[in-house]
Amino acid sequence: MRGHGQQAGAGGDRRPTIRDVARRAGVGVATVSRVVNGSGSVAPLTRSKIQEAIEALGFVPSRAARSLRGVGRGFVGVVVSGVTQASVVERLRGLAGALDELGIMAALVDVADAAAVDRALEVLVGEGIANAIVSISLAVPSSWSRRLRERGGLWISVDRVVEGWPSCAIDNVRGGELAGAYLVGLGHRRVGFVGDRPPPGLGFASSAEREEGVRRALGQHGLVLHGSDCLHPPFGVDEAARGVRQLLERADPPSAVAVASDVQAMGVLRAAAELGVRVPTELSIIGFDDIELAGAIGLTTVHQPLESSGRWAAGVLAEWLGGKDPAPATTWLPLEVVERSTTAPPGGWRAGEDHRDQDHARTREEVGRA
Repeated sequence: MRGHGQQAGAGGDRRPTIRDVARRAGVGVATVSRVVNGSGSVAPLTRSKIQEAIEALGFVPSRAARSLRGVGRGFVGVVVSGVTQASVVERLRGLAGALDELGIMAALVDVADAAAVDRALEVLVGEGIANAIVSISLAVPSSWSRRLRERGGLWISVDRVVEGWPSCAIDNVRGGELAGAYLVGLGHRRVGFVGDRPPPGLGFASSAEREEGVRRALGQHGLVLHGSDCLHPPFGVDEAARGVRQLLERADPPSAVAVASDVQAMGVLRAAAELGVRVPTELSIIGFDDIELAGAIGLTTVHQPLESSGRWAAGVLAEWLGGKDPAPATTWLPLEVVERSTTAPPGGWRAGEDHRDQDHARTREEVGRA
């Protein structure tokens, strides 16, 4: 998304950006933004250097940036569902920290269904509260997308591909493949899946896509993900713990379970503890997301860069504020399996033996798209 072509300024064929100003003045983008926005304190000498760079390059903030700054001190609308969920919190942590450096305030709205999304955008876009919207994991209503575009605004989508706007996302199917291949590599031949039941109308598909990835990985090794071994309880630790008991109480349960999220995986861990099922000796568990708590409890999981995705969104916003129109392209974020203590070959580790197939004797694999 970020090109490094010819030098901006006189004689160049592109408009100078906030990054060009920062590079010429020898400061960070956030510092330039504070000077341009008139927010936050900047040392007089530094301010002078930035103003000289602005004049030398002929830098002019975009009309959209001036409009954004004209509301309060520069609001960006942030629309999420499940603001207290761990993965959302980590994305917001990255976004909020970067926005604070830019001197921009966020109007955060938590929505529960499609009607709530429409109400939120009626205020944020319809009433002109924000000219820039960051949505996390949500489908973008075409009518509001069109209105924001007509007004010269910006929509940034995190964790979902949105055509015509800058987006960052992961390949959920590939993530499921990584989890399934990792378990097969440990020697598991019967693998279950625990997903979730997403709320209707918000377009959430990550659980189903990760399940499809696990199914493909097993199929590549002549194995089957049986429907009877797949459960989809409501999202949450307690809900997953209650829902997975029926699977673990069977006479012949799977020896491993791939789970669509770390939160659901914690529910599986709780149910196993309550039923006296030893992890990983009798049951291997791999989660997805690698939230902060996953490392603390030793959960093997598929890592995605949650906090970095929030910072990415703020970076796109900073370029837009600096006069650059972000490319309407998707940035694909890397995935990797992080092996901890909740997975092992069937029956657990045995001294002097390695039960992992040589073709899959790996603990980490990075997946990315340019």
